[in-house]
Amino acid sequence: MRIGFRERPYDLILLAGLVLVLTPLAIAGVGGLLGLAAGVLVVVCLPGYAALAALFPADGDLGWVQRVAFSLGLSLALVPLAGLISSATPWGIRIEIILAILALVALGSAAVAYRRRLALPAVRRLGLSIEVVSWRLRGLSRLERILILGLAAALAIASVGIVYSASRSQITPGFTEFYLLNETGVPGGYPTSLRIGQNATIRVVIVNHESISIDYTVEVRLAGLDNGTELWNATQTSFGVLLGDGSSRDTPYVFHIDQAGDYALEFLLSRGSAGAYRFLRLLITVT
Repeated sequence: MRIGFRERPYDLILLAGLVLVLTPLAIAGVGGLLGLAAGVLVVVCLPGYAALAALFPADGDLGWVQRVAFSLGLSLALVPLAGLISSATPWGIRIEIILAILALVALGSAAVAYRRRLALPAVRRLGLSIEVVSWRLRGLSRLERILILGLAAALAIASVGIVYSASRSQITPGFTEFYLLNETGVPGGYPTSLRIGQNATIRVVIVNHESISIDYTVEVRLAGLDNGTELWNATQTSFGVLLGDGSSRDTPYVFHIDQAGDYALEFLLSRGSAGAYRFLRLLITVT
């Protein structure tokens, strides 16, 4: 059986279809086998092939072994450029953004290659005709064997690199923002000098970047100080906050102190049943 193309650029049509199907799979399934396989194709194969097809639309410009090898090298060269562009976006360097950029490069290059190839006479257009039979290295030249073995090695290395990156991204620890704002919702200007019995408001802000939903607990303590040394502390209140990944909560806390002296208002943040792992302290003088 013989398969191939020449008059119509079916390779570019197939490439565009693969990009449109595989990019969402790679973005949605990064870390899984399906997403990993899709990501390898989008990163390692398709952008370089499309860009090379736009640069060399005619048959005979490059042999197919050289075309495939150069496509791989060009794809790998585009990855750091996509990372540089991703770093300039509001979302920073994220694999989803890099995949989207490479997909756009592949689609844009495929569109240019499509127009350039159709502008050529049919006999000069890039074509491929394959007889589906058993294929061996024996009939290839030494250069072609080296290029094919290099291509296979590069694909293996790239696949291992993507697997490693995906596994590292899964174990990268998240973090939680925990900070205080004044009554108007801006940092600074905290109520650090109060009169006896005067009400004051402080805003407690929690932002979840842990990649999962977290059940937080905030405990508020008042401690008495003598020359900076803590003499006693007592829990004033506690409250729970359930936040999904990327969510935040701004909770106002109103308090007053009924005796003159030096105090520390302390905020302890804990996750689930674990102990406090974030701590904030506001020094207050009451006269």
